[in-house]
Amino acid sequence: MEEVFAPSVKVATYPTILGIEDLLVDKGIGGIAISVVGKTGSRKSTFCLRHAASLLKRRYPVIIVDGSMPPKDIRKQLSTSGVDVDRLEEEGLLVLYDAYSEIFGIESKEKYKLGSPGELNTINFSLTRTLGILKNATIFFDSLTAMIEYSELELAVDFLRTMKVKLQ
Repeated sequence: MEEVFAPSVKVATYPTILGIEDLLVDKGIGGIAISVVGKTGSRKSTFCLRHAASLLKRRYPVIIVDGSMPPKDIRKQLSTSGVDVDRLEEEGLLVLYDAYSEIFGIESKEKYKLGSPGELNTINFSLTRTLGILKNATIFFDSLTAMIEYSELELAVDFLRTMKVKLQ
């Protein structure tokens, strides 16, 4: 995936890097991809949700596409970080795509839901529509590994290239 995005920043998830959210937001760093890499259980998702919470508190729009965690758990973690999730979803600053429930046979009542992280055409179409409404949004994909598990590597790479162009 690095070949697609050529990330200019690499971060570790443990121990927590204090101030990383401030650096990424306050210094106006934009147009970069951050690849958070680590073993299972190294708190990569937690790091990403903390960064999303930091952006949301500053009223920056955030889109989360998650195939690794139930939406209620995402909302809980964002709330624990001091985000008024209900208000921000109502205002359209937080858009949460559920790519988790169908994989695990759970009926989703989410406004934005996807069959699985491998349905790349559906994700592309949905995100394109959302990005048309939510200008300058930050997108969190959790996880890219799920995309590859449920589709083909070449398709996932093409999808990420397309997203890169749309975000530039």
